[in-house]
Amino acid sequence: MRLSLAAILLLLSTNNVSAATCGGGNRGDGICADGLCCSEWGWCGSSSNHCSSGPTPSAPTPPPTPPTGGPTVAGDDSRLIAYAGNWQSCPTADQVEHYTHIVVAFAVSYSWGPTQNNCDRQCNIQSTVPICDNANNQALVDSWRAKGKKVILSFGGAGMGGHWAGDTNNCWDYCFGREDQVSTDLVNIVQNQNFDGIDIDYEYCYDTASGRHGGCTQMTGAYSDRAAQNFLSTMTNLLRQKMDALGEGYELTHAPIDVDLVSDSPYYQILRDQQANLNFLMPQFYNGLTRAARDGFDGSGSGQVSARSLYGNIANDMFQGQPDKIVFGFCISDCGATGSNVSGPQAVDVLKQIKAYNGGEYGCNGGGFFWVAQHDVGGSWGDLVSAEVAITAGCTMSRPGTGPTPPPTPRPTPSSGTGGTRCGCSSCTTSILERDADGYPVGGRIDWVVANMGQSEQEACSLVCGDEFPDVCSECNPGQCGGGGGGSGTCGNGNRGDGVCSDGTCCSEFGWCGTLAAHCG
Repeated sequence: MRLSLAAILLLLSTNNVSAATCGGGNRGDGICADGLCCSEWGWCGSSSNHCSSGPTPSAPTPPPTPPTGGPTVAGDDSRLIAYAGNWQSCPTADQVEHYTHIVVAFAVSYSWGPTQNNCDRQCNIQSTVPICDNANNQALVDSWRAKGKKVILSFGGAGMGGHWAGDTNNCWDYCFGREDQVSTDLVNIVQNQNFDGIDIDYEYCYDTASGRHGGCTQMTGAYSDRAAQNFLSTMTNLLRQKMDALGEGYELTHAPIDVDLVSDSPYYQILRDQQANLNFLMPQFYNGLTRAARDGFDGSGSGQVSARSLYGNIANDMFQGQPDKIVFGFCISDCGATGSNVSGPQAVDVLKQIKAYNGGEYGCNGGGFFWVAQHDVGGSWGDLVSAEVAITAGCTMSRPGTGPTPPPTPRPTPSSGTGGTRCGCSSCTTSILERDADGYPVGGRIDWVVANMGQSEQEACSLVCGDEFPDVCSECNPGQCGGGGGGSGTCGNGNRGDGVCSDGTCCSEFGWCGTLAAHCG
């Protein structure tokens, strides 16, 4: 995991360092703000690696000030996700400013009916899904994505069928056994309409044998618990495979009702088994089983169980200690029947309680989502909640083994050459620095860490090539390459501490002498 762009912008505004691009990847032919220098990798900074040709001219105007009031782009934690009903009015720019994700709800296999929806018996989904105002509005999706938002397509919803008493809809039944067809149809829509991923919003029956559901009298002969459970598992697996085949960065999630997330629920077990295929989970904490706004995160009474009891299982059992995978669900004003409507201040209070619980056990979490954007009038709810969410944006950076986020936009890889060495390593040649490290050249990542995280070149090299990408650029890791970090020579037969460095420096775990943390840690 890596820092969200919101966190990068916060770092930049705090440390008064530019992360602007310059020069098209060619040293000295671009302009950096405030007299900073343009490096050979096309990024601005003040280190010797940026200024080897002297400062570039000052830009005529400073770069834009990062927006305040919350995250502006999607990251790997601290999200604020808004559902947008595609039959409702389109979210305004003031609303969307505060969101990291917009979930377009819903792709379905029915047409509306006054007493029961008209199911397609082959589970065919409309090939072009409306975005809002019952229209495609593709330009709006493209504009949201251009601002760094993720736009997710949600498949399902209550209209496909629910497991509560009195529901008459059963359209999910006609999708069972058609997992390959349905997953292909959804991925085609994602590709054709430029969505960033898929949410499965399944609120239907899956465990009638245990008497778990309050309803489920509307089922057809196509239904069985086994078919429903197989559908959930197989769809998750197929969607992951097929979106991965499109390329990197597509997100997959579910939005289960809170009652379906008790640990003995088959749906919970399916999600647990499929957790590696999920980018995050969006539990609906607004269906009556939990009422965090009334009871507090760790309380019950108004609700049957505490939100914390479910949240803790998801974080520690399902996701193995990664609360950043949980996006806590709120409902603004459609959930009065379950006593679960939550105001902006109430949502902020719940999020604060989540962060503070047990000495900060869930301090780095996935943020929140809400139903629905139409009720975030003027963006006031989102403004309050995004400000709270933004406090921890980028917190997954502190997890062991993670490294710095790459710059916000790709930069060109410089042409190959035979220039000098870096990182104090004779093996750290230009060809190594030009290697791709998850979409960015190694040298560019090192420059970015130096410019934006206040680290020396060798510290940056140790972070990028020692901690984050050892398989790509170990030749540039001062703790491993030899001849770097203020020391020289081998020691210790590759075992830290059992060798002697002739100049009194430290022996790294890789058997090289030096003075960096990588040597003396």
